[in-house]
Amino acid sequence: LIQTAQQRRQTACVPLLCRCSSFKWNALATWAWDVDCDTCAICRVQLMEECLRCQADASSTDCVVVWGDCNHAFHNCCMSQWVRQNNRCPLCQQDWVVQRVGR
Repeated sequence: LIQTAQQRRQTACVPLLCRCSSFKWNALATWAWDVDCDTCAICRVQLMEECLRCQADASSTDCVVVWGDCNHAFHNCCMSQWVRQNNRCPLCQQDWVVQRVGR
């Protein structure tokens, strides 16, 4: 079918009926560490925050978390001090072997 210019203008100006609906959505998300406890058992500060030593030292760049083979997590600063006196996990008393270090 061939349309004339006038027919094209008429069809282009026809308002489109739109069915719009609004809805309300309240999303909530939570997350957790893949460890039994989210607090460093040595300094009692949450793992997401800097340890007490790093909080006191303003020149500290980053306080990382260290996980052992036993899957217990501590601030690396806290655990490095602990290991100087006792090479065992403070929670389960297994020999301390670093599994990973990170944030």
